[in-house]
Amino acid sequence: MNQMAIRCVVAMMASGVCASVMAQNRSEDGPMPRKGAATADAPKSGGEKVRPTIVLLEKIAPRREAVGFPPERPVVIRSKKQAEESFSKGELAKLMKRVDFDAEYVVLFAWSGSGEDRLEYAVKESSRDSVAFTYRPGSTKDLRKHVRIYALRADVNWEGR
Repeated sequence: MNQMAIRCVVAMMASGVCASVMAQNRSEDGPMPRKGAATADAPKSGGEKVRPTIVLLEKIAPRREAVGFPPERPVVIRSKKQAEESFSKGELAKLMKRVDFDAEYVVLFAWSGSGEDRLEYAVKESSRDSVAFTYRPGSTKDLRKHVRIYALRADVNWEGR
């Protein structure tokens, strides 16, 4: 069994989520953040599903014009109409399959910078969940495009650092 498969099995056993570990290993920009909520709906004790606090939306690309925002000021999308401004029809269809704008909103980070740039998040659980995003600029001189798209539960606040 190769190392990725072993990590996947261990992660699946620990949290029931294998896809996020595999996605971390495939990422062009390095490992995805390991902090935060699971990327799948967690069952409630009564059998109902609770939406996760935050979900990384992969394999969805914004329009080229969307890239260039500084990572400290992401685009917040709260409706399909707003999403149409940042995504082509095909990519919008992918987004709409994964996001319910009645219960979630999207935070789109798109910027150009060092290949070592990192965007991490941490979930602060309290009476009202919040997510803190932290941008860490890289030190290399190579210019790369970075895109991170997250769906946050509608009742979750976020902040950037």
